[in-house]
Amino acid sequence: MGFFGAWVLDERKFFKTDELARLRRSVRGRVEHAGFRRRLPWVEWFLVELAFDTGLRVFEIAALKCSDLVLNVSRPGVFVRRGKCGKPRFVRIRRSFADACEDFLNLKQAIGESVGDEAPLFVSSASSGHMTVRALQKMFTRCCRRVQVTEHSVHHARHTYCSHLYKSSKHNLRMVQRQAGHSSIRTTEVYAHVFDQDLDRAVEKLYG
Repeated sequence: MGFFGAWVLDERKFFKTDELARLRRSVRGRVEHAGFRRRLPWVEWFLVELAFDTGLRVFEIAALKCSDLVLNVSRPGVFVRRGKCGKPRFVRIRRSFADACEDFLNLKQAIGESVGDEAPLFVSSASSGHMTVRALQKMFTRCCRRVQVTEHSVHHARHTYCSHLYKSSKHNLRMVQRQAGHSSIRTTEVYAHVFDQDLDRAVEKLYG
């Protein structure tokens, strides 16, 4: 929390470009080494890719069912049944990530996990139900620590996603708001404040 209780976002809450590259390279490398012999590297890889390609909150990820991946359509995406305040939304995804989703579902089938409509996307090995928020957070943190990226969480991946979408959409706040599921545009505006290039230039020129 910032001054007077306002939420303040700064660049310490984002993954740097090199951190993101190292993390993705690490989880992909573990999958390639494991092949279809081990389940865990695949789950770690997909969790990392999902976090950075959708910007979902961790509780939204935990609640996902296999049928929430809408892939064989012209505009693929992830259906979030109950976001913050119980609001549903459809998050558009890149075609390349849709292909990754197909790979993950194929892996689940190959190792005997259900991919039925009601089946959990992330399955707990202990309960066979949905993985908990805590378990997903711990898994994500473990992946980060392998590449010496500390003090980052799934929510930092969400901030990273929103900031990159803000820039790639040519500063379209409404688009970011819709994808992220922010109830108020004021929440989304924090990304504009952090990445205000006009302000950066003005501050540098201050006092000539």
